[in-house]
Amino acid sequence: MKKMYFIFLLMIVACTSDELQIEPVVVKDTFEAVENTVSDKGAITFTLEKEGIYTLTLLDGNQVVSREKFVGKQGRNSLTLYTRTLQTKYLYLVLQDSNNNQIGKTTIIIK
Repeated sequence: MKKMYFIFLLMIVACTSDELQIEPVVVKDTFEAVENTVSDKGAITFTLEKEGIYTLTLLDGNQVVSREKFVGKQGRNSLTLYTRTLQTKYLYLVLQDSNNNQIGKTTIIIK
């Protein structure tokens, strides 16, 4: 009889549903913050109002460290920063459109 109760209890516990709670991932816009910390192969995300050619520039003071042109899409965009070879720890990250209008600027701290 004790075995029957044990099996019955085991069936009740085993038949309960497992609830999996998934929390939404919040992706912050890189250019909304004054400072951002990045590591090698770190992703930066930003929102563009329209599709077009954009330039992303890394500056050490007024000196250009790196410059990349890319085709941006309307809405959320994400790019990867490769920082392993950079010697400077504090840089400016500037986003410009094809007319050289500054869309965003932030300071990045390299880990």
